[in-house]
Amino acid sequence: MKTNYSELKQFKHDIKSPIAALRTLTKLRSTWNASEQTVLKLAFERIENLIVNLENEETYKSCRPFTLAKDLLKEKRILIKGKSISLKLNFEREARYAICNIQPSEFKRILSNLVNNSLESIDDRGFVVLKGVLKNDKLFISVLDNGHGILSDDLSNVTKLGWTQGKSSGQGLGLYHAKETLSKWSGKLHINSIFNLGTKITLALPTKPTQLAIAV
Repeated sequence: MKTNYSELKQFKHDIKSPIAALRTLTKLRSTWNASEQTVLKLAFERIENLIVNLENEETYKSCRPFTLAKDLLKEKRILIKGKSISLKLNFEREARYAICNIQPSEFKRILSNLVNNSLESIDDRGFVVLKGVLKNDKLFISVLDNGHGILSDDLSNVTKLGWTQGKSSGQGLGLYHAKETLSKWSGKLHINSIFNLGTKITLALPTKPTQLAIAV
């Protein structure tokens, strides 16, 4: 069901209070270490950006997807603390400095949904790896996991609006949103999966070759 403008405004208004309460709580607690404080700050910024983008389309920016992915994984590692799941970021050197003209918050939103899908597909022990490769002026970012995978009969439907696999609360928006957004950025979404073995989802993004800054 499409959310109307008044509902968006109400959501924007209502969510301010719990965010304010969380901010106050984090200030009152003096035992947060530097890493936890960073994660909280990034999480708050992501929530606020999502709220802003409900009413206004986010502007495009030239940025490094590696940096955005690195920040996101700091948040995700808190969520899997105490679990037997490995979460790694593995970008090749050149891929780390690739510049793409994208919407940063939307990119994080896509990546967050993909990582969440991978984490939810792992029942006990497992791994999720974000891999980055630069090839022919394109940045390929893959999210790999050894979760339960996707049935072959479902692969053609996973990017359709409303599709969900085994999630009673799933909204079926993650992969559909990823495909549609990547298309706006002149990118593509590739999905490979073997049931009971794992899944690999790859985001292919055009880069700005003249702005590839390789640190020495």
